[in-house]
Amino acid sequence: VVPNAVGAFINASGAITDANHSFVTLLGCRRVDELRNTDFVAAALDSAGDLGWLLERARTTRKTETVETHWKTREGRRLVVRLRALATATGAIDIVAEDITGVRALEDRLRRAQRREAVGRLEAAQEQAEQLRQAEERATEQVRVAENRVQTAEDRAAQAELHAQGLDEQALQANKLIQAAEHQARMADERARGAEEQG
Repeated sequence: VVPNAVGAFINASGAITDANHSFVTLLGCRRVDELRNTDFVAAALDSAGDLGWLLERARTTRKTETVETHWKTREGRRLVVRLRALATATGAIDIVAEDITGVRALEDRLRRAQRREAVGRLEAAQEQAEQLRQAEERATEQVRVAENRVQTAEDRAAQAELHAQGLDEQALQANKLIQAAEHQARMADERARGAEEQG
């Protein structure tokens, strides 16, 4: 027994000979008489190839064969249906249809949600990558500023050293002048004393 399944009998020419109430209502009809002796392909299927393959397989293998296809109702709704077919001893085909429209809709919603989740993860990864890039740029700028400060400090230290060397040179020259002046003063004192002694 297939849950949510509906059933019908199809004769060798593909006409519906009988169907249960679920099958009838699924196609948008009220009574089985509206479908009896109706071409099953014209009544339900969007794709005749699916039914042809299913019927041929069922007649050939004498086993239950399955295909997933699309139905159309009288209201124009599209249904996703799983068909199971089994050939009977009289040559007719016993068709059981399971409406899986809701299942496929849920699966489609799940796939879309998974795609949205994947897109969200990708966007989050891209945002993180952009944040890392910006952080790297800020770090690079901070290093550049620090290097410039170090270079400026080194330049100032070099200038201070040159200035100190200049001051040392000036002090040396001043010391030499002082020594020369002191020598000249001593010489003048000696000459003055000598003149006094001679006088």
